[in-house]
Amino acid sequence: MRTREPLRDPPPEVQILRSVLPNRDSVGYRQAAREPGALALCWRWFRPRHVATLVFSMLWDGFLVVWFTIAATLPGPMGIAMMCCPIVHVLAGLAITYIAVAGLLNRTHVGLEDGWLSVHHEPLPWPGGGRYPAAEIRSVGVREQRLQRGQVGYELVADLGSRTAVLAKGFRDRAVAEYIADLIEAHLDLAD
Repeated sequence: MRTREPLRDPPPEVQILRSVLPNRDSVGYRQAAREPGALALCWRWFRPRHVATLVFSMLWDGFLVVWFTIAATLPGPMGIAMMCCPIVHVLAGLAITYIAVAGLLNRTHVGLEDGWLSVHHEPLPWPGGGRYPAAEIRSVGVREQRLQRGQVGYELVADLGSRTAVLAKGFRDRAVAEYIADLIEAHLDLAD
């Protein structure tokens, strides 16, 4: 647990939907009634690179449509061979298109309620996320991750005692990831 400065205003990409900090009404140290915190926040994945990826995927998929149109008009084994050759390219085109559309539309939602911390991505399904018992979370932090071409990204991780869980990946700005980690810790009553 690290000493933290008071929470600042959220970065523009983070939207706080609900925030109830834990409350300790101390009558005495033995009768401290503790009200757990609740949190709901989300952030968009959108980056300008997703638009470029979508344009690229449209060109890629358009080329494949032309390829299959030509292949469909060829008779015999030549047409069949032309239909079978770009199967890997079709799969790559589908993956690139899905990644681009997910980047344009998806949001990551983090919720803390009823003793559980949940992370999910929507509207398009995406790997990652999950539900974690809030009582098991010892700390939430930021870890650096190496991306392609020497770039650096950041991921949000939770220390669950026996293991470390990756809550969210793909942050380009460490300050945004640290803000979310601080916010979650404050609502879990871990930030002292």
